[in-house]
Amino acid sequence: MDIGRLGAEWSPVDCEDGAFALCDTLKSVTFANDAILYYIGANAVYQCYRLTDIQLPNSMRIIAEHAFYDCTRLSNFAVPSHVVFIGEDAFANSPWYDTFKKEEFIVLGDGILYSYTGNSSQITIPEGIKRIPSFSFYNNNTFGISSNAGETSSET
Repeated sequence: MDIGRLGAEWSPVDCEDGAFALCDTLKSVTFANDAILYYIGANAVYQCYRLTDIQLPNSMRIIAEHAFYDCTRLSNFAVPSHVVFIGEDAFANSPWYDTFKKEEFIVLGDGILYSYTGNSSQITIPEGIKRIPSFSFYNNNTFGISSNAGETSSET
């Protein structure tokens, strides 16, 4: 599906929340590189299980929370260098995101420290970081922050 060439006078500005959500047969989405697209909304491409490839234009600035959540075959994707905000769990449960987990700091777009996967309790934020979004260090057991935080153990 090429949605970046619908007419010279028309160009998308936002891909709203849930725009492609649950499109189970969708395999590929390509925006023309000169398309003007600033925002991918929350759950915009949620649970598109067959989606393997998405090409975003260089104009992209914001990727909202859960935008590509549960795209379990997404493997060909690049965060454009001008992206300044990526929401929580934007890429959760996608094989594309899993390829980064071997890196200590996952830095995406324009200096976004998206996640810390290291195991040191003393860290130095890398040069060039411009934004540390919510939950960047969440679920990293090194700091005692996990999805079980606040729960009490029955062990004595």
